[in-house]
Amino acid sequence: MQRKIVLVNQHSGYLFLDVVNAFAKEYDQVVLMAGKVVTMDDPLDPKVTVQKIFPYNRASTFKRFMSWIVCVVNIWWLLLTKYRQHDLLLSSNPPVASTLIPLLFRRRTSLLLYDVYPDGLVATGFVGVKNPIFKVWAWFNKCAYRKVDRIITLTDGMATTIQQYCPKEKITVVPAWSNVPTVEHSATKEENPFVEAYGLQNKWIVMYSGNFGKGYHLEPLVKVAENFRGYPDIVFILVGEGWQKELLSSRIESHGLSNCKILPYQPSAFFLHSLQACHVGVVSLTESLENVAIPSKTYNLLAVGHPIFCIGSVTSALARFLEKHEVGMTCDPTDTESMTRFIERLYVDKEYYRRLSDNALIVAKSHTKHRARDILELVAAGAQNRP
Repeated sequence: MQRKIVLVNQHSGYLFLDVVNAFAKEYDQVVLMAGKVVTMDDPLDPKVTVQKIFPYNRASTFKRFMSWIVCVVNIWWLLLTKYRQHDLLLSSNPPVASTLIPLLFRRRTSLLLYDVYPDGLVATGFVGVKNPIFKVWAWFNKCAYRKVDRIITLTDGMATTIQQYCPKEKITVVPAWSNVPTVEHSATKEENPFVEAYGLQNKWIVMYSGNFGKGYHLEPLVKVAENFRGYPDIVFILVGEGWQKELLSSRIESHGLSNCKILPYQPSAFFLHSLQACHVGVVSLTESLENVAIPSKTYNLLAVGHPIFCIGSVTSALARFLEKHEVGMTCDPTDTESMTRFIERLYVDKEYYRRLSDNALIVAKSHTKHRARDILELVAAGAQNRP
């Protein structure tokens, strides 16, 4: 009997594509339903069929929700008419798919939850726990999660949140992983295309790369840059786009900070080079992620041997992770004095920097693409155990 599976992710990045490729090695037919596929160095296995679905639209809250709803209808119709005999692995993108689709079909279904909804709406202040949207969505979760074979998530905090909807025996934690090879921190410093493109030769680089959205604590990083005016070789680089860009640019300009630069998102060919170029990687946590998620960029920074500087809650899942493995430090967004001391210590104390860097490489070796294989095995086992 042929094994067929449909994997669904409205906006598929490297973590999900690694999972898809793992299934392609074992299953007879593999279909990826995605509105957008973002590949890095590893292309999709040619065996995989890509089925386009309605793309994610983050232009506004209304458009975001509408793109979720339209996408779920799109998925439902395709499963009803074109992929009637396939097992399912549904991600939480779009969020309503992992709640509604299991209720609409009787077939082997597993969930891969990167986010937990409706709890994420509460964390961002969009609704309260007494709001009818929260109550109805939570009730549907309990009905849907009762029907699925396996729920896979990324952190213990997320697993704890999911337990309100189903027995903990159904839930397995598989941590995220890096998309880059584990390499020594200084492996390509001398002739790095990213360094050459932006004139960063002989600079000691503190870098944030990602979303400049409202919930990210990036202004404190610019404030810290002000404290390093007397260090001509230390620079602060912010790579990305988003709502805060104009605010950050204005502060940099008004304070005459020649040691702080904003760069646009880099082409994929520069991704690994930009990671290797910096000396300290910055991660900012939004309040909605503090207790449930560890951003995937964390693992990429570890893979190139960088100490990590987190701006966010000192009691977050990431803060505990950094402290446990001694690979970095978390500072409250208001504590720019501690931020300054930490960066200065990394710069001055070479032995301390090397210890954190070596620890990062050790941790990275346990967070590689073999985790995608773990997800494959969990889904396959769940399918075999279903009567």
